[in-house]
Amino acid sequence: MKIILSALIILISFQISGQELNKRQLSKISKFGIDTSNFNNDEHQINEDFRNILKAERRRKSNKVVGIVLTSLAAISIGLGVATFATPVESEGHESAFRGIIGSFLVGTGAIEGGIGIPLLFVSRRKKRQRNLLIEKYKDPPNKLVINNNLYK
Repeated sequence: MKIILSALIILISFQISGQELNKRQLSKISKFGIDTSNFNNDEHQINEDFRNILKAERRRKSNKVVGIVLTSLAAISIGLGVATFATPVESEGHESAFRGIIGSFLVGTGAIEGGIGIPLLFVSRRKKRQRNLLIEKYKDPPNKLVINNNLYK
């Protein structure tokens, strides 16, 4: 029992010691214009910020894709629902009732999809701003012109 417990503790400690970023994550960070060679990768705050940049980017991408898909489906559903309502009905009775039900169902479904998809696009934009704020914290400052005050005396 002690051997199993000690082996389990050793395996857990391997997972805990893997707190630094791997090469793939560092290459993703460098794509944002951050020179990762200038930073100490053992520092906890830098690793945490880099992980937050990658997490914000993942969430931004997934929210954007889902938002675009739902917004597109909303437009299609509303368009089909309005087209169903707009078609002239030649016969009265069950056919016109079913058209009304199907048209209202499509418009309602499109409104719900749009109500979910459009806010996801706004959340994607907010995640991009959060990511950019963290990126600006670690980007190299542009070469600034230093003016010597002694020149103007």
